[in-house]
Amino acid sequence: MVQVRAGRRRFRLRRVDAAPMALYEGMTLTDAVLETIEQAVATAKALTAAQRMLARRPMAIATMRSRLGTRFGADAADTVIDALTRQGLLNDDHAAASVRRGLERSGPVGPARLAQALHRHGIHPDAAQAAVNDLDQLQEPVAAAREAAEPMLRGLARHDRATQARRLAGRLARRGFDHDTVRQVLDQLGLQDGYDAAP
Repeated sequence: MVQVRAGRRRFRLRRVDAAPMALYEGMTLTDAVLETIEQAVATAKALTAAQRMLARRPMAIATMRSRLGTRFGADAADTVIDALTRQGLLNDDHAAASVRRGLERSGPVGPARLAQALHRHGIHPDAAQAAVNDLDQLQEPVAAAREAAEPMLRGLARHDRATQARRLAGRLARRGFDHDTVRQVLDQLGLQDGYDAAP
């Protein structure tokens, strides 16, 4: 690190950032040089913050840009995002996969729930659509919904059939499964008549 003093102000610069500025002791720092120094410091801090965020979980580019821009300014955010994207460390496809894994920790999900979560996490629409398409191709919806339903149904054992059917249908819908899929699962579980009879 290189320390730079400008009156009462002190800056800590990475050597890689300081080298192009050709700084030397006793140098008069013009407004333009100070602005360059400030930008380099902001960018270095933004990079550190971004690396810490990505160490916790993958993140959407738009989300990263918003968080870095708020704290360090748009120029620093753009510089860091460009660098991380080139290195393959910041990628909406990776972020979408992470969102899906997080949802599936509590059981299978339907495409509607995944699409909502991807939108909420700021995933680019193209990456979000690809992730939803991937889910559709790799997952048979009725089988997935039934897998999600079975533990739910065990928790509803004390209720009458109509209540079981109504609550199970609601929970499956909230997991992102469409109406036809939910009805097929209820039929397989012998609850369709209870669902039809529910008020």
